[in-house]
Amino acid sequence: MTLSHSITSLMSLSPSSREINLASSSILDQSVAALEFHHLISSFYSEISSHLISSSSDLISSQKRRRLEEKARIDGRMKLRQHARLAVMKGEEDEEEEEEARSDCKYEHLLSFRVVLDYCLTVEKIKTFA
Repeated sequence: MTLSHSITSLMSLSPSSREINLASSSILDQSVAALEFHHLISSFYSEISSHLISSSSDLISSQKRRRLEEKARIDGRMKLRQHARLAVMKGEEDEEEEEEARSDCKYEHLLSFRVVLDYCLTVEKIKTFA
């Protein structure tokens, strides 16, 4: 087994940067989809609140109705911000885990490369003395 063959076989065991990029892209797509979903829920909540308030407007004064509508809009925005923060925090955690995995993988490659290199050098020394 030659040194280049050993290195090639060693490198084929590790995830490629393309695979890592695909995983990162997938995580990002999921975070964006979650954020869009939460925005949709927030908008729906706000519309339902406005509809319920407007349908009972004959019982509620216009000033009180405006306050309730504003409160519903503020609540919707607060929920959206909260969900956005959670999505960002989740994305940051995923990035940290991914970076740790990459670092671990690089370290393992270096160790494996060192073992293969030591083996090849030992074989070369044995051939030299034989």
